[in-house]
Amino acid sequence: MRDRAFRASGDRPPDPGVGDALDRARRRAAALEEAIDALRAVRGRARSADGVAEIVVDGRGRLVSVTLADAVTRLPAARIASLVLETAQAAARSATAHRHAVLDDLVADLGR
Repeated sequence: MRDRAFRASGDRPPDPGVGDALDRARRRAAALEEAIDALRAVRGRARSADGVAEIVVDGRGRLVSVTLADAVTRLPAARIASLVLETAQAAARSATAHRHAVLDDLVADLGR
């Protein structure tokens, strides 16, 4: 009956594949939104081996917080600098790994 209404108006009947394509597009859009939210929430965290420094970075490796234990006051300045730098780099690597995991999940979702 629906086909007949379309033929009477001169339009072609809807392609049954259009509904499937729209459903896939909606699922992919939802997967993209989920990935965007997950990427915004990514944090990388690292603690120095001696526990003196803890660094948190966002998903792009930008510093979010630096926490130094009281023991830092007994360290020479050069050691503090290298400790913070090394720990920040480890935090950035952690954030990168989290970002890659989110993107890998997105690629898998988009492939469905």
